[in-house]
Amino acid sequence: MPRPAARLRSLVLRDLGDETLIYDLDSHRASCLNREAATVLRACDGRRTIPEITSRVRNALGREIDEHYVGLAISRLVQSGLVDAESVPGSPGRRELLRRVAATATVALPAITSILAPEPAQAQTCLANGASCNMMSSLCCSGCCNVNNNMCTGGGTCYPP
Repeated sequence: MPRPAARLRSLVLRDLGDETLIYDLDSHRASCLNREAATVLRACDGRRTIPEITSRVRNALGREIDEHYVGLAISRLVQSGLVDAESVPGSPGRRELLRRVAATATVALPAITSILAPEPAQAQTCLANGASCNMMSSLCCSGCCNVNNNMCTGGGTCYPP
């Protein structure tokens, strides 16, 4: 029986109200989990089976959920790289899980939103026209660090000349 295991190595988790923000230090991917998905993730310790995770999540959320719901959440967590895929062999496909959950529940679905965060160099803000610049750091928004006055400008002779 599968025993899903959260991949916590190289992850930074922060609770923000009813959501949990997760930043993956290896892939530079940020994910935001709603309360339901975060509760399932926390229950995936590699020792619990799906029925045990379901019971734990049901108690934590204080409402009735079933194993299909937990299976859908785990499937989404695997797709987001937050649960090790090897720990969940042979799970039903996402479409089948959605069909099962839709047929049995009218509750909030586990939601996971992921984005690829920019590298620090990509996240730098460019320098506006009139800002001081030089040929070593020509990060002008206009793309022109003027060689005559070392100021970002919209034109003129630019570094590199």
